[in-house]
Amino acid sequence: MRKFTYPSDLLPAVSGLATLFQQSFAAEDDYIAGLWRQDFPQGLLWLVDDSSATSKAMLGYWAPSWSWASIAGTVLWPTRTIARHQRDDFTVELLENRLRNAHDNPMGTVLGGYIRLCGRLRLLSCVTKPVEWGAFSRFRYDLWREDKLVGNGQFDADQDDTAEEVWLLQMKAQQSGDCFFPYHPTALMLERISGSWLKFVRLGCAVLDDEQLDFFDVCEPQDFEYY
Repeated sequence: MRKFTYPSDLLPAVSGLATLFQQSFAAEDDYIAGLWRQDFPQGLLWLVDDSSATSKAMLGYWAPSWSWASIAGTVLWPTRTIARHQRDDFTVELLENRLRNAHDNPMGTVLGGYIRLCGRLRLLSCVTKPVEWGAFSRFRYDLWREDKLVGNGQFDADQDDTAEEVWLLQMKAQQSGDCFFPYHPTALMLERISGSWLKFVRLGCAVLDDEQLDFFDVCEPQDFEYY
């Protein structure tokens, strides 16, 4: 596997392959910071191999927080095992791409910007660190709403100073039972950008407990900006 001196080299390094793939198989598709529009909800549901990740805060900006390219380490896609008939269960819609790319090349370096999504968001009360739990324990936390345990979340980087607010974004309407991974995310953990209302960055991914699958039923879908 090739290693990069700078994480900012990730997207430019795969731009040639992305261009070739688009020309051969995805002429009608759009490439957005390492993800494809037609596969976008599933593409957002990556998780960090916590044995290899480096804190994003230490290294600066080179990709939006929701892109796998924002991680200086290995990422996994447990949802790639989802059967095709279950892929319609995704509950998030991509409305608009407002990213800025160097030289106006969508395959290359991302300079900034955001995407606009529509989905169900709900604020958690707190997150707490549980006892160690298997291979995916380093960044794993219990998620609470008032006095109820909602599920558990895996952060993309070590949370020595836990975010003041943690929101959940529903990604799938139900659990998928055909996955070989011990951690199969159905929601994303987000943090609201300070001083804004509906502007968020990614913190990690989450799994809801079986008895909390109606957690988002009280929420209406709303548009928001995702950086």
